[in-house]
Amino acid sequence: MLTKSLRREGKLLGGCTFFAKDGCGHIETVYVSPDVRGTGIAKVILNYIFRYFLAYDLNIARLEVWELNTRAAGLYRSLGFTEVEQRTMFPGFTL
Repeated sequence: MLTKSLRREGKLLGGCTFFAKDGCGHIETVYVSPDVRGTGIAKVILNYIFRYFLAYDLNIARLEVWELNTRAAGLYRSLGFTEVEQRTMFPGFTL
């Protein structure tokens, strides 16, 4: 698993974790700091991941996104991701 962060002038803008398994690139997390959301940082992070995958001949990328995270799901669709399986996920709760 690889973890990368994106910083500008020492300020954390976002980051990601990803890995390769069975000849496929898997995106585990993409994080964008709340104060820079909507500025294109997520696309910068995802393009970094895609370049990494291609450098290692990984031509398929997979990820999971919570269905209620419509903003992220829209971004992934705009980049060419398609839904292959739908699962019901429940928000967490505090015990």
